[in-house]
Amino acid sequence: MRKIATAANQQSAAFDLLAAGRLGWKPRPGAQAMELSYELRPGATSRPGSPELWKRFDNAVRALGEAYEGISLAEIAHAFGAIAKVAHQIADELEDARYGQLPAPAPLRATR
Repeated sequence: MRKIATAANQQSAAFDLLAAGRLGWKPRPGAQAMELSYELRPGATSRPGSPELWKRFDNAVRALGEAYEGISLAEIAHAFGAIAKVAHQIADELEDARYGQLPAPAPLRATR
C-alpha cells in the first residue's frame, strides 16, 4: 500500500503541474468502470485493516474514474491525492499492526 500511496502522490503532483500549465485533457469514457488488481477491489478477502479506510479508498478510486471521464486536470490531481492520503493511512495502520505483533526487544543491560 505504501508504494501505491507514493505512486499516487507522484501522479497527483504531475497532474497538478499539467493543470498549472493549462494543458488540456481528453476525457476517457468508461474510466469509472476501471478496476484495480483483485486484492484492492471491493469485496476482496485480502484487504486487511479498517473497513472504513477501505471504503474511503474505494470512494477515492471511484472519484478518480469520474475525474478521468472529465476534462479537469486539477480534478484528476485531486483524486490521485485522495487515493494517496487514504493509501498512506492504510499502510500506516498495517505497519502499526505488524509492529504490534513483533516480539518486544530485549531489555538493555548496563555493561561495566
